[in-house]
Amino acid sequence: MVIKPKIRAFTIIEMVIVLAIISILASVAAVSFSNSSKNVQLQCAADRLIADLNLVRDQARRQQQDYELIFNVGARSYSAIGVPSHTGTEDIAVSLQAAPYYITSLSVPFTDNKIIFDAQGNPTESGSVTLSNGSRIINIAIDDRGNIEQV
Repeated sequence: MVIKPKIRAFTIIEMVIVLAIISILASVAAVSFSNSSKNVQLQCAADRLIADLNLVRDQARRQQQDYELIFNVGARSYSAIGVPSHTGTEDIAVSLQAAPYYITSLSVPFTDNKIIFDAQGNPTESGSVTLSNGSRIINIAIDDRGNIEQV
């Protein structure tokens, strides 16, 4: 008499349970990745704004004249005429609502939505620029001596 070995296999219920667990884990990972991506975009926007504020301040000191960075709050952008960008070829002009930043909110406390640095690199007003990307907020403070930092 020949004995056939039993072949063991997964039942359909076991397969459905495993697929459900994998689906839940994948959705949690996707949400986590999305939040992480938004945090990186917001930090990149803050770093860019800080670098550009420093460029405008340093240009004012070098040229011994006033330079300004103008914010367009509605368009979530800013520009600085006469200040070369990091590439050194054009004036600073940055859209924070577009790639790679995707900022959802920009607020500035400055008169006429601009900050002016005098010939010594001191701003005419101190204050804090607020960037937001959903629920996360970053503030960039400019003090009366021209120090710029993320707070």
